[in-house]
Amino acid sequence: MKDEALVAKHFTDPEVLLGFMRRTRKPVFHKSNVFFRDIQFAIRDYFDTVARKPISVPKAERMAREVVQMYTASGLLREVNNQAYVLDSPEWSTPKSGTYSMLTLEGGPMPGTETAEISTTQEEKA
Repeated sequence: MKDEALVAKHFTDPEVLLGFMRRTRKPVFHKSNVFFRDIQFAIRDYFDTVARKPISVPKAERMAREVVQMYTASGLLREVNNQAYVLDSPEWSTPKSGTYSMLTLEGGPMPGTETAEISTTQEEKA
């Protein structure tokens, strides 16, 4: 399948790629910097893990160029220079709990923090 067709099939909806980036602990949020290589390697990782059809780094680079062009044309990304962009979409605002919560796995507590909450709860019951 051609690169353009794969991009259209998988990444026309920005939620697919940007959501994948968030779930894989790459913080993307409104007014954040997004670098071309971040997009390129997120695309490669997406095909490795989600589509289960690994792609080469050069193919991921070509697809990243297509994605950047599409997202820039739609106003989702604003070009800062040829390798950096700003995500310009209020729908991707930082959650009220802050960027730290975005870096947790599936929104759960980071290792070590859950234990502290459990021991505090157990002390209150005693």
